[in-house]
Amino acid sequence: MQPGDLCHHGTNALPLYRVIWIHDGKAWLRDVNNGADSVVSLDRCRACGDGDVEQDLDARAKPAPLTWPDGTPRP
Repeated sequence: MQPGDLCHHGTNALPLYRVIWIHDGKAWLRDVNNGADSVVSLDRCRACGDGDVEQDLDARAKPAPLTWPDGTPRP
């Protein structure tokens, strides 16, 4: 695991965290949903090895363009 990777900790696969920094067996993590930071023991972190997770996050980060009911783009 290295900075920039996605991970989770505990028994749940959510919430997802992005690794910010690793030092002395601890990881500084940022919750990808609400931006909250936490520091946890590195042995509690489980890497998300699935690339689909990254694609899903990228898709949610880009909202669909707003359109009027007839389909024309809204300003």
